[in-house]
Amino acid sequence: GIRDDDVMEVWKQSILDSLVTTNNQTRAFSQIITGYQAILKKNTTFALTVSDLQKQIAISKDANAKLTSEVNQLRQSGSEDTRRRLVDLEAKLHSQQEDLTAAYRAKLEHTEELLRLNQLKQRMDNDYQKALAEIENLREEIQDRNNIISDLQRQLRDVAGALDVLKVEYTAEKSHRANLVDELAAIRKEYNTLVTRWMERAREEADSMNRQLEDEAKRYQRKKSESLSQSAMKNYGAPIDVSQYQLSLVPRTKKFSIEAHHTHGNDVCFSLSGQLLASCSTDKDVKIWDSRGSHSHTLTGSTQSVMCVRFSPHEDLVLGSSTDNTVRIWRTQSNQIVHALAGHTNKIYSAGFCSDPNRVVSGSCDRTIKCWDLSRGYCTRTILCISSCNSVCPDPSGFMVASGHFDKSVKLWDVRDGREVQKIEDLHTQQVTHVEFAPDGHRLLSCGRDNVLKITDVRMMQTINTMTHPELYVPLTYSKACLSPDANYCAIGGNDGNVYVFDSTTAKLEIILKGGHNSYISSCTWGAIGSCIASIDKNGMVAVWGP
Repeated sequence: GIRDDDVMEVWKQSILDSLVTTNNQTRAFSQIITGYQAILKKNTTFALTVSDLQKQIAISKDANAKLTSEVNQLRQSGSEDTRRRLVDLEAKLHSQQEDLTAAYRAKLEHTEELLRLNQLKQRMDNDYQKALAEIENLREEIQDRNNIISDLQRQLRDVAGALDVLKVEYTAEKSHRANLVDELAAIRKEYNTLVTRWMERAREEADSMNRQLEDEAKRYQRKKSESLSQSAMKNYGAPIDVSQYQLSLVPRTKKFSIEAHHTHGNDVCFSLSGQLLASCSTDKDVKIWDSRGSHSHTLTGSTQSVMCVRFSPHEDLVLGSSTDNTVRIWRTQSNQIVHALAGHTNKIYSAGFCSDPNRVVSGSCDRTIKCWDLSRGYCTRTILCISSCNSVCPDPSGFMVASGHFDKSVKLWDVRDGREVQKIEDLHTQQVTHVEFAPDGHRLLSCGRDNVLKITDVRMMQTINTMTHPELYVPLTYSKACLSPDANYCAIGGNDGNVYVFDSTTAKLEIILKGGHNSYISSCTWGAIGSCIASIDKNGMVAVWGP
């Protein structure tokens, strides 16, 4: 900033410049006055000289008159002495005449000089009067400037005082800011310490809970008969027979539309047989539709928006995850809530059944993934995933879960011990909205807000194909894509209300399905029989597409 010393120097220099300018203006008048005084002195000298000459002339005239009178008297006398005396007097008279003539000549010259000096004096008088008037004006101007200078000096003192006050205030504010910076650093340090302690405590609590659940599970298993246990272990986690899925057909046209909800539509899902369709929205309801789009019944009980809906493998149960931090399980053919799985502390964007229909996985914005046992109705494992979870999907074996996160990462977890098997950080440049395993369990579809879909080989952790389109814009944090049953195609709904279908083996755009929606699409799903796609938009409109 500008220091008050610098301001004082500027004002002093300005005043000095003003005085120098005034001095330069008055210096010329000083020279005029000095010259005028010299002329007056010279004029006086000449006047005295002329006066002296006039006196000498008067004396010479008297002397000359006396000599003339004496000469005339001597001429009348005829003596020799008189004649000699007359000659001397005539010579003296002649000399007196010459002196008188010289005096007159000098008087004339001095008179002329005196006239010239008088004229010069008159001009100098005029100049002098003008100079006096100008000097008076300059004095008035100097007085005005002195008044201005006095005002400026007073203002300068006021400014200097204000600057002193500002300096004091600035010093106080600087000290206060330094204190705030120190307090902020201390708060940040304390916050980091608290976060670290909270994470450690959460891990300890999760490990303790997992150990208790494992112990409870062991006690529960011991209560079962040996034959049922062996049968369950034989069927649980059996490899998926991919040959049961026929080759998928790419839908080309819209078969029908359903005005499913009057509020924001969030998700839609086909049952495994393709005979039923479920939809959910912010109206808190899950609605069941038949394959022709006729409304069957409504599942109620959620207290807030339902974000995700899924059928169990046997189609007897329907799952709905909600922003009220609860996963509800309904019986498909009734409005009966079988389970209300509460335990998350924030909204749940995604949940799904495992291959064992008694097991459910959910991912929440509270940065945890929970595994639930429906036979007992409680959480069997809590996995801390650090970043908010937007999507979860169990693999066909039931041992692995994939999750997509706000921090742009995709993670693979072993649900048996809660261990993080793999973290893929560079798959997307923005948060991941959806993950989904292919039926073979070897390939994973992921979708991000970077408007890109990727197929990843989870065995080699390598990206197989990347799919995008210039007009594709993924609209939501929880926008859901889908794979065809044979995993040869994938689809995603865009911000423009169109469904983009890609060949996942070649990464080429297969078709853009248009005319089904007037607003952005939240979710789309591919029927298990491989020929239909259903999509739901912001307005709650469901469109079903077929070949």
